[in-house]
Amino acid sequence: MLNRIILINAVISLLMFAFIFKRYAGQSGGDLAIIFANVIFGVLQLLANSIYLRIKTKSNYTIRVQLAILAIQSIELVFFIIFGYQVNEWLK
Repeated sequence: MLNRIILINAVISLLMFAFIFKRYAGQSGGDLAIIFANVIFGVLQLLANSIYLRIKTKSNYTIRVQLAILAIQSIELVFFIIFGYQVNEWLK
């Protein structure tokens, strides 16, 4: 159950990052918009999972899922910070 929840959240996070990147890449100020939108989505994902897991399951899955979401969001941001500027300039 825990692995399934983490996998679903990882896929949702990666798909949303791809959507945000496609939406704002190549625009003026797009790099900041991508970072900001990804952080906002990460906070919303943390809140939604926290509420859902506390209501639906009466166990300690919440902390593990939140740590997994934070790790995935951090990896996405580091990846974008390292490679995003070059990709954004190439798309312009």
